[in-house]
Amino acid sequence: MDSVQAARVTGSTASPDLQLTSNALQTYGGGGDAFVALISTTLSGRGAGDLLTYLGGNQLDQGSGIALDIYGTAYVAGTTQSSNFPPALSPPFPPPYQGILHGPQDAFIGRIGASSGLVLTAASTSPAPNPVAAGTQVAFTFDITNIGPDTASLLIFTATVPTTGLASTPTAKVTSGSGSCTGAQGATIICNIPTLAVCTTTPPPCSPAAVEVDVTPSITTHGPQVSVSGNAGANGATAGTTTVTQTANVVDFTITASTSTPTINAGDTATIQVVFKPNPQYSATITPSQTTSPGMVTATTPTFNPTTVALSGSGQGTTTLSIATVARPVPVASLFRSGSFYAAWLPIGGLSLVGLGLGASRERRRWLVGAVLCLIAGAVLLQSGCGSSSSGVTTGGGTQAGTYIITITGSAGTGASHNTQVTITVH
Repeated sequence: MDSVQAARVTGSTASPDLQLTSNALQTYGGGGDAFVALISTTLSGRGAGDLLTYLGGNQLDQGSGIALDIYGTAYVAGTTQSSNFPPALSPPFPPPYQGILHGPQDAFIGRIGASSGLVLTAASTSPAPNPVAAGTQVAFTFDITNIGPDTASLLIFTATVPTTGLASTPTAKVTSGSGSCTGAQGATIICNIPTLAVCTTTPPPCSPAAVEVDVTPSITTHGPQVSVSGNAGANGATAGTTTVTQTANVVDFTITASTSTPTINAGDTATIQVVFKPNPQYSATITPSQTTSPGMVTATTPTFNPTTVALSGSGQGTTTLSIATVARPVPVASLFRSGSFYAAWLPIGGLSLVGLGLGASRERRRWLVGAVLCLIAGAVLLQSGCGSSSSGVTTGGGTQAGTYIITITGSAGTGASHNTQVTITVH
């Protein structure tokens, strides 16, 4: 039994009318021949991966043993009395090590390699998506079908991937059937599939093996296209005769910004026009954002109108960024000089007390003397104020004068993200 439960059989027959399969190596040689058969036990329908062939010359030939290697190759042993063994075979065998019969009977051993027709195609939905936005992963899926006649053993799928213009290292995985893939080694990824049964569509329907290769083109160094190639071999062959290449178009967008108010006064609103343009086409919703260096005091949070920009196909989209600055307070002069204000109270207070003292009685004059002493004490306490002054005050706040760099970024979700800068000067 082989790895997919197909029976390998050898023996001998004198029947000249075995129902040979279309992939038989020879017809009846005469005198009794050995035969070799492969009988599938997992596929329905005669001929689905089966083999039945004669093996012998014009005399008695008998098969007595059969074995398999890891590639599904059958080694048949037996005895022959035919001087013309092996006969003309299809496809031709290489010349035998010993082509002459020594005596009436000799042993023979023959190597019958597995024959697997591998058909490699691109999946109907691959690449996906196509076109692919820069910065977004694209999947290249390859279907591998074995049209027989033999089970494919130790199938090797080799993917050739780009080495530049990518945001991350390409990866691969077996998505249908069993198997595993190595990491990328330069431009090569290798996937190993242990066995792949013969697959015919009618009857019965069957599923091919599938390998998915994932590639993410860069948002800065990508080209207009990204391509992946695949090749598959089996039964000891590391490569097949056919290479299939798939190509996805890479799309992106650009961002530009300009302002009609490069210079403004504090308290004015700066307006910046932002344009998103597909390159060469792009379909996504772009979300703009902004940062300012150095930080700027604003009356309200800077806003975009509209808040998102939808791109579809080759049409561009625009939005306007508004930044409302804050006026700075004006310095206000003091209404009174502190020194003159405090000093004015001394003569005013003294004259008032002198007026009150004219014509007063002795007792009342004693009260006036006490009041004068209090006035003198107050003047002493206020003396520090007589020597100080202030020319004005500034409360601070507002948008400070200077040059500001506005960085505007447009992000397309998990796709590309680009930015541009505009300079604003505030007086």
